[in-house]
Amino acid sequence: MKSFLRVFAAALAGGIIAGIVMSAVTLERVHLDGTGVLVFVVGLAPVFMLAVGIHEAGHLVAGAAVGFKPYVFIVGPLKLERTDGRWRIGFNRSISLSGGLSAGIPNHTERLRERLLVHVAGGPAASVIGGLIATGVLPALGPPPGVRVSGPAAGAYFLVIALALISSLIAVIALVPGKKSGYSSDGAQILRFMKNSPDVDADVALLAVSLSSMGGRRPRDWDAALLARAMSRPPESGRGPIAQLLAHINALDRNDLAAARQYLDTAVAHIEQVPLMSRAGIFLQAAQFAAMYDGNAQAARAALDRATGGALVSSSEQLFTEAAVLHAEGRPGVEELLDRAEAALADSIDRGSSQLRADQIAQLRAIRLHAATGDRPEPLASFRGAQR
Repeated sequence: MKSFLRVFAAALAGGIIAGIVMSAVTLERVHLDGTGVLVFVVGLAPVFMLAVGIHEAGHLVAGAAVGFKPYVFIVGPLKLERTDGRWRIGFNRSISLSGGLSAGIPNHTERLRERLLVHVAGGPAASVIGGLIATGVLPALGPPPGVRVSGPAAGAYFLVIALALISSLIAVIALVPGKKSGYSSDGAQILRFMKNSPDVDADVALLAVSLSSMGGRRPRDWDAALLARAMSRPPESGRGPIAQLLAHINALDRNDLAAARQYLDTAVAHIEQVPLMSRAGIFLQAAQFAAMYDGNAQAARAALDRATGGALVSSSEQLFTEAAVLHAEGRPGVEELLDRAEAALADSIDRGSSQLRADQIAQLRAIRLHAATGDRPEPLASFRGAQR
């Protein structure tokens, strides 16, 4: 199957390129003058965003057909997010997400693996369709024999060629099985979800928990059965530490600090198994725990210094962690960072975890108001326990 996907991707690219080449006879009648070049250059970025948007929309449409409620759609600076049952248009401030992101929340967990397979396959399928349509309309858009066009019309014609090429390229890159920075391509995920095994079942459960959190389910309310299935992966496996991290956040929100500490220690101990882009999230949680619950400023600072390169880390989490570490160190600047972290909560795509973080921000502010004067701030654990 892996070889088939590669052959199919190559055949797709070859077919679309061949279609464009066959339309090359029309190019003799399309002259790119100065105005045409300007139209092409100005329109290239929107065409690229359109191609990416077609791919991400394919994920959402296919997912919706099998019971995934569309939740977020990001392309470049555009961010569409469903909140309180309504779609809201916003500005994407995360550069790491500007290359495109879409997510749907499963309405139920029956046949989740098969439904995820359809959800993932929808993106490449949409890119294939988009590339084929753009290629197919090229002859119709070209000028008739004996007519030569230039100016904006010529620029627009070349933009359609660009759309065909970009869409086909996105489809090829997505379909070829592989990993980049530790993350699997659509093709690799398709192959994985086609297998019915305990490891795949655990990965599906892990993804389902993550998606439910993005949809607004608070960590303490995550599905316990799904979380247990996700944790069936050994900690030394590639996704095992991520499952331990989710278990830590869940226990933390339930105020089970002993379990939270155990899960976090396990995740940190096996962090070398985690893709580089995902390690920052574990180190940030380690820094928060050391600062807020242990009052160990040295350990908190060491963990924070290692939390680099996290493309999917929200600015709110980063700012809050920095505030917690400064608090543990007894240094100034905590209130300003907490204000910024609170303001950035609205931009987080993980609505569930953001609810926990909002409480942590409020609790850290409260303990700063009630803390006795001294060189070492009181750990949050004792204060939090007194509040419950």
